[in-house]
Amino acid sequence: MNDEYKKLEVLAFEMETTIASLEEDLARTNKEKDEILLRNEVLTSDVEATYYRLSTKNSELEKLEQEVSSMRVRLAEFESSCENMESSIKSLPVEKEELAMLLTNALLELVEEKAIWVAKEKASFEFIMEKVQISKSELSLFLNDISEVKHELEFSREECKAIREMLEFSEEKAEYENKCRWDTWPKGFELLEHSDDNIALFFFPELGRDVNSYDLLVDNIIKRDLALKTEIDNGELLVFSSCKLPEPFRRFLDFEEYGRNELSFANKTGSMLDLWSYLDIGMLQVGDPDGCYYIMEWLSSVLIHVFKAAIL
Repeated sequence: MNDEYKKLEVLAFEMETTIASLEEDLARTNKEKDEILLRNEVLTSDVEATYYRLSTKNSELEKLEQEVSSMRVRLAEFESSCENMESSIKSLPVEKEELAMLLTNALLELVEEKAIWVAKEKASFEFIMEKVQISKSELSLFLNDISEVKHELEFSREECKAIREMLEFSEEKAEYENKCRWDTWPKGFELLEHSDDNIALFFFPELGRDVNSYDLLVDNIIKRDLALKTEIDNGELLVFSSCKLPEPFRRFLDFEEYGRNELSFANKTGSMLDLWSYLDIGMLQVGDPDGCYYIMEWLSSVLIHVFKAAIL
């Protein structure tokens, strides 16, 4: 029994030793387990950090890929721009030559226009100077004409004064009467044509209100074939109508038309005469044959007086 007890003690001791050893191994294993768990946690955190970094790197890589693609696009655009610039650089000499040609043509046209303008200006200046010289000469002639007209005016004033005095003397003696033209027609005029011995005068009313009176008088003379006859100093004045102006006296037609225009302008109503007739004045000369010419103005004044008297 003792032997068995001893064996059991020995076995118990061995088992205690084994248990102690196992406990030590278990403690060591637990410690290693804790260390492994700790390392595992550290590794897990490292893995998570690495995964996060990897995700960050992936996003950065995607951004970099996008930037690379955009840079590739820009690079393609830049290459295209470079090609365009190269083509532009190649075309610059041609454009430069074309611009030089255009500039040369423009300068030539400018020079031609300048020459034409200078020539025109010179011609205009010469023309103006010629006009100035002509104007100066015309002005000189005009001044001379004015001087002559002034002298003639002074002379005419003196003549008018003398005629007025003669008229004042003659108006007292001037009388008129309406007679048949054939009763007063001079025998010498029946055989002779119109000549320079016959004096033709034209009378136009000075005032518009006298137009109708003159027309009635002329119409009466024409329709009834009358003549106005008066004695003036040493001559007999005969006024008769003529429907046709003789050939040598056709030059008075322009004067008659001018007289009508003047009358139309002077007449406030603006009406023209419907009928105008030439009044030929045949003068039966008594005394000096040349005396009838220098008294034409005097005769005009006398006839105006006669017409006014006939109208009234």
